[in-house]
Amino acid sequence: MSHNRRYILTLPLIITALMAVVNCARLGEAPVTFTEMNILPAQPIEPSSVVKPGMGASGGPITWSFWVKTRTAAADAMLGSFNPFYKLDARRISVSENFALYLEQSSNALIPASSVKVGSITAASITISGLPSTSDLAQGMRVTGSGIPADTAVATITDASTVTLTKPATVTDGFAVLTFSAIRVRDGNLTVSSAVINGLSSTADLAVDMKVTGAGIPDGACILTITNGSTIVLNKGATNLGASTLSFHPGGDAVLCAMERAYANLKSIYGSGEHPYANNNARIVILAYNIQDDYATTGNYVGGYFSPRDLYSNNFTKALFTDPVALQQYSGQIGALGGYSNEMSIVHYDLNPGYSTNAAQVNDIVIHELSHLFTYSRRVITHRLLNHDLWIAEGIAENAPHVTIATANVQQLRLTQLASPSVIDYYQDAPQLTDFLGWASKVIAYLQSNLFFNYLRHRAEMVSGGNATTFMTQLMTQTDQTINGLDTLLQTRIPGETFSSLYGDFVITHYLSLLGIPIDPTTGLNNGAASQTRFSFSNVQIGNSAATVNGTTIKSKYSNNIPFNFEGPKCADGSVGLKPNSYVYFRHRFDGGDKTTTNAAGATGVVAGELPLKYVINTRSENSMISATPPTTITLRTYDAGQTLPFGSGGFGLALWDNVHVLVYNPNKTGSCRPFDETLISKRNHTKWIGSSSYGTQPSPDFEWQSDTGAVWRNNQDGAYYRPGGIAAFAGGGYPNNYLYITDYNNMSVQRVNLDNGNPLGRLGSTSTSCPTTGTPWSTNSDRYVNNHCAHTFDSPQGVHADSAHNVYVADSGNRRIVKYDSAGNFVAWIGYGQNPWVAGDDLWQNATTVQTPLTLYNAGATDNPRMMLLPWSLTSDATYLYIVDYGANRILRRDRTTGAFHSYIGNGNDGWITSTTPQPGNAGSAAGFFRDPRGIVLAGGFLYIADEGNHRIVRVNVTTGASTGWLGDGAATWNSMATVPTGIGQSANKYFRNPSAVASDGTYLYVADRLNNRIVKWRIDGSNCAAPARSESYCGWLGHGKVSWENQQSAPGSDPYAGVSYYPPDYYAQPHGLALVTSAAKNTKRTYLYLTSVFNGRVGRINLDCVDTPSAGSGGVCDPLFDPYTP
Repeated sequence: MSHNRRYILTLPLIITALMAVVNCARLGEAPVTFTEMNILPAQPIEPSSVVKPGMGASGGPITWSFWVKTRTAAADAMLGSFNPFYKLDARRISVSENFALYLEQSSNALIPASSVKVGSITAASITISGLPSTSDLAQGMRVTGSGIPADTAVATITDASTVTLTKPATVTDGFAVLTFSAIRVRDGNLTVSSAVINGLSSTADLAVDMKVTGAGIPDGACILTITNGSTIVLNKGATNLGASTLSFHPGGDAVLCAMERAYANLKSIYGSGEHPYANNNARIVILAYNIQDDYATTGNYVGGYFSPRDLYSNNFTKALFTDPVALQQYSGQIGALGGYSNEMSIVHYDLNPGYSTNAAQVNDIVIHELSHLFTYSRRVITHRLLNHDLWIAEGIAENAPHVTIATANVQQLRLTQLASPSVIDYYQDAPQLTDFLGWASKVIAYLQSNLFFNYLRHRAEMVSGGNATTFMTQLMTQTDQTINGLDTLLQTRIPGETFSSLYGDFVITHYLSLLGIPIDPTTGLNNGAASQTRFSFSNVQIGNSAATVNGTTIKSKYSNNIPFNFEGPKCADGSVGLKPNSYVYFRHRFDGGDKTTTNAAGATGVVAGELPLKYVINTRSENSMISATPPTTITLRTYDAGQTLPFGSGGFGLALWDNVHVLVYNPNKTGSCRPFDETLISKRNHTKWIGSSSYGTQPSPDFEWQSDTGAVWRNNQDGAYYRPGGIAAFAGGGYPNNYLYITDYNNMSVQRVNLDNGNPLGRLGSTSTSCPTTGTPWSTNSDRYVNNHCAHTFDSPQGVHADSAHNVYVADSGNRRIVKYDSAGNFVAWIGYGQNPWVAGDDLWQNATTVQTPLTLYNAGATDNPRMMLLPWSLTSDATYLYIVDYGANRILRRDRTTGAFHSYIGNGNDGWITSTTPQPGNAGSAAGFFRDPRGIVLAGGFLYIADEGNHRIVRVNVTTGASTGWLGDGAATWNSMATVPTGIGQSANKYFRNPSAVASDGTYLYVADRLNNRIVKWRIDGSNCAAPARSESYCGWLGHGKVSWENQQSAPGSDPYAGVSYYPPDYYAQPHGLALVTSAAKNTKRTYLYLTSVFNGRVGRINLDCVDTPSAGSGGVCDPLFDPYTP
């Protein structure tokens, strides 16, 4: 399940092809067996004189109406319906020898950008002046217009309104309408029959695959390589000698240049030497348009697709929806072949967001789809073979861009996706390599096939140079389309290997790539020699730090987040085990002894000759690998299920309670889900969560603190959250008197939770719109609460606070007030009231009968009256005062905790408590006495610490005087002076913030919810050096993005690279909103915890700070899940 969410909108790219087994007879004939297949080819449109796209010398008509299909999930599920199909008008924008590119009529994407401007020209002068702007112009742009000679370009940009040209104007003085095109123009030197062009003034704005035109340049010439700043090499030799004015075309022309570069390999490898047959081998059509997918609603989109139906007669494909005989005979092919056919060789490419957000991927995506077209045409249409099983078809298509033209933009995307929490989640469920359709998110399926076939090519290439290409070519003609056919070919091309053995090597290689440490070449595998090349992807330029594609080191994209399991993956019957061709990685905590394993088949699905599970142990301890001097190589030992794992007796040199990495995989092609012992997996009390989950391994909904993956956004239910916001803790000295309070600003409620066991204890809110003066405290009913201004309703509550007397205060933000409840959930009073003119006592605690609408309060002066509140966000207290953050007015209010009376405020230029009640606009700023969108607040050691979100900093304020005394952020290692003004630019690097939202403290350290960096940051509060971890500065590091200890070297990802879903593993935080810290002494348990709300995870998290500080502690230590008891 995917979700679109504000701020963190991610775009999981799904390149699809509607591939299916085809078993078709001519209409009206009896069904045929696969050995008798007589597949109906597409027939030419009558009359034969009609020229379709891709046909003829011109490449087809200038315009054409294509049949396309809405590709939403709902539309794809509509089998037998013509509704998802519609006509798309498109125009031809580029033609090459083997391709025709058509673009949606309403789009200008893939057309070189141009800018029309009016400028002053002078006859015989190269200067154009009086332009309205030159900011969008560049040297080398082609210039056309009245009085401008052919092949003229921008020579220099003089200033904001003046440029010079390469050729002088030819008309008299005056103004002219000029067009500046992204097509580049410059002179170069040609040599007959040579592809080298030198003497160019610059190549900085040129790119490989740009089309080149000009005198002496043959048709279809494109840039093949860029040698240096003045020299390029074309794909064809020149026909003239000497200087020539050349034009370089980007956009659609460049796309077709890339496709022509890929064509020979597409035809020879994927087509086995055959061009797609349709329309007498006409050109292949590439149709670029905004594919109507789920992008607008979920963020998921289809980057491109190939539809086999376009290779069949339209009469046939329509009959699959209407003809009773066809419906009966070909029911299994309706989804892939039914509907309207374009009757041509065509692939579809997405413009939004595919092209608009990452134009660099266009070649990779189109080649991916072309490989499907060539393979399907060759196997199914012309040679009557079944198409490959889907995981094989997609694996070879994923590799096509690199196989054909060594491009790897989508490859880099796939490797980046390895760091996605949702991908880690799916890996923790041990997906089968061969199960392409069994996952809600197809990203994991594409990743698995992508990496496996990359490794397969790598190993084939190890046998002999070029063997990988031969392997791929032969796979296209392999009669058996299943894993068995792949296994047969594999044994031929990679002697001595089978699918099972090579799959095991792949599992190990993937682990080593994630780990970033190679295997020891001398004693790396079972105390014997191990080839580092064998356990790498180096032949396909992955995993080799020196290998680059498109100027980028692919290794740098390989994630360093290993998807460790903390619970065993499940078989279909709920037992712990591994399905065929699946694997897990986990940590095992060494307790001093060896461990036995059991070799058993699963309960169902057993096939003859099943192989046992394979166990692989990394004998280097995790402590050694994360130390300041990690080993340069690792050693592995392998064991079959049924053997003893000799952690103690094997001579691994492990210290007691060391963590050891273990890999377990099922090497079988098919068969049963084979069990293994889940007790081998080290479970940790590191980060856990509560909320509602349908993705974890526990029943849904899940309430007790847990460490599996979740949760799900959910409305109107006790213990479930949609947008959790503020959080507060009350430590009553021990179980069951420790509580958490959480606001859910989407569900208009405040929830109470048992802090120790995570059990939900009810919600505050109401279903009533009639403003009753009484309500139902801590209701456990599944009711939809309304947003209202009554005593028992809320409007987007953002903050909550519990004082020492166990009163609960809610920052009822949308209602411009603070509401007070007792611990039983009974309404006590509210503040925020005011009248115009003001009446004495308006600022005191009010009863339920005086509630006002937010509009009434706004009109009464909430915008500037410091005794009222515009948008209260969070609050804290001491024995005397409430300290309230008014986010809307950019100030901090101090109110009497007992009476509610206004006392003073800071902000709006006041650097010290000011008691004046004079209306004050909510001015924002960065200097002392100013805030910009303040959010969080905590009181510690005589100071208020305020998350000043808009200034990307934490401000320290003397609670007695109200004077600001320093701030954190902007890369400084400790407190900045208030005389230093922040840059106001949020960053993801260490010691920076991006929109910090909350703060918490234990008196020694300050913890910050760094919201848009999706992390928690730790600082030594007094400015001295951090002790846990030991640092030479007060900055300690950050948590999030899968980190298990304080990270102080790497930056957080600059933007959320993930899949935009709620079900992250627990140590990922999607926009942390609120924080609450409870020490072990306060709640009478062993550990100190930091509690947080993670808005777009839909859950409440709990971080064991003792474990984070010393994550390698052994059994009986701070990370042990059994070492923090409470007495229920």
